[in-house]
Amino acid sequence: MLNIVRASLHQPLQFTGLTTVSGSTESSGTIGFSIPFGSAAPSIFEASPGVTFSGGPTFSVAILDTQQFINGILSPIDINTIGYFLQQRLALPPPILFHLLFEKIDLVSADGQVVREVENSPADEEKLREFQALITDLIAQGLTTERVTKTVDIGPPLLPDQAVNPDRGARSPPGRIGCQ
Repeated sequence: MLNIVRASLHQPLQFTGLTTVSGSTESSGTIGFSIPFGSAAPSIFEASPGVTFSGGPTFSVAILDTQQFINGILSPIDINTIGYFLQQRLALPPPILFHLLFEKIDLVSADGQVVREVENSPADEEKLREFQALITDLIAQGLTTERVTKTVDIGPPLLPDQAVNPDRGARSPPGRIGCQ
């Protein structure tokens, strides 16, 4: 939660992790007596018992600043991880998951050109509403992920200009397509 506030103020983020959690308890007891001594002493005997308990947890906190951690947090999230979270519908609903994981959606034409970029920008209400509407529509149309485990050659690979115009690629070597 503190990193959210830091990020909103353009301050550096800090990541920590609990390395150890241990507990301890300690107890001690005392008892004191007053015994009358001498002829002028009152004949009252006194006892004063006492018990002390203390304890609690001890935490060791380490700053996560290793190269492995930094590389991991800066790496894009793998599509298989997104697919896993989509299958765990009780954890996070897909619209929330997509808002957390997608920075933008590029709408691409048949020729591979980006015709519209829809940003997930909470700072801009209009962009956010457009992103929410697109996510809602894509989910209604069945947006999901699919794990591709192997590829199969189905024909010649196409150069970029041949992929746009398939009539130009009749004599090229084989290409690949994903399948399960």
